[in-house]
Amino acid sequence: MVQSVLLSGVRSLILAPIVMVALCASSACDTESRGPLPVSPTTPSPTTTPAGLTHYSLSGTVTDENGSPIPNVPVEVDFDPEARITGCMIRRCWLHAETDKGGAYRAEFDSAPIPWADRGVAYVYAWTDEHEVNVQVVRGGSTSLVQDLRMRRIRHVTAGASVDVTVEPDSSACTDLEDWWGLINRRCEVVRVDATRPGLLRVEARAVGGGAAPFLFCATSGNYGGLQKTGDGLVTVPALGGIYTAFIALPVGVTSQEFEVVTSLQ
Repeated sequence: MVQSVLLSGVRSLILAPIVMVALCASSACDTESRGPLPVSPTTPSPTTTPAGLTHYSLSGTVTDENGSPIPNVPVEVDFDPEARITGCMIRRCWLHAETDKGGAYRAEFDSAPIPWADRGVAYVYAWTDEHEVNVQVVRGGSTSLVQDLRMRRIRHVTAGASVDVTVEPDSSACTDLEDWWGLINRRCEVVRVDATRPGLLRVEARAVGGGAAPFLFCATSGNYGGLQKTGDGLVTVPALGGIYTAFIALPVGVTSQEFEVVTSLQ
């Protein structure tokens, strides 16, 4: 049975400072738990949805790169309770679901449109120890929504090596879950680069068969000796050693594009 539980307090996708979470936790969400959801969702009474909000039923399947379902995967849905929070920067409630043995998940929530997300009513994301986080904007237009998530395995390379990466229409929205937020307008694939010694780490993405260069950046977390320099086709990092997470980004709506990602440590 697929389960979904509405949790009290706030867990913001933007991972704001703990002090801000504490300030908002008491007022961010209704604390009522919806409990386990049935396999066939029921239609709730309109009186159960707060004024100004819409009740949504969200479902989808989490698969690996080959399309095989992944069971027992945590799935989180972040949504906007609008006017129920006052005087607080964080406008997020969240609920947690988990995929069943067929990789399916289901969640129900009351939300308003997210002001900065074009037609978005929620964010949904999933993760495993073997896969990169996949974040997707859930678009409105209906009260019954479907958002599948295809998980990419974590790619590790040692600086000096190269790897082929394809950015696709269902690649994750671009975010390091810290400071980089291209949730609406960019799709990203991720490469984790091991810098085995201090030096200037270069990560370059070359379009296979021609095409526009992607935008590259590295995650905020890392053992940096200075500021990274981001740009189209290249990011450079003053590395002190360790793992650096590089993002290869294309605009939303662009067709699949393969890149050769070349790394070096100078």
